Amino acid sequence: MQAKHWVNLGYFFIWGDFYLVLFAIHAVVLTPISFELYLSNHLQAGLQLFDWLRSMNGFLNTLITFFYGLPAIFIFASRFVVSTSIGIWMLRKGRSIYLV
Repeated sequence: MQAKHWVNLGYFFIWGDFYLVLFAIHAVVLTPISFELYLSNHLQAGLQLFDWLRSMNGFLNTLITFFYGLPAIFIFASRFVVSTSIGIWMLRKGRSIYLV
């Protein structure tokens, strides 16, 4: 992959998930609610998708039930931190290719 592609993809990972910051602020302003309640109130399609995945097997049911119990702000903030970290790593990799 060319260096400019790494840099552009890195910026996408950093700024593409900015809506997660807005979701996290929204989840705090509403009140500290669980991820399942947030999905059921605001993202019905997401809730239906997760319920379909839960019905596939016991492991997915346990995993999704665990995530449902977590606060929504934790889910949104952790996903934002992970995607931003990947974006920063891609920026560094792309810029180091320029130097070589």
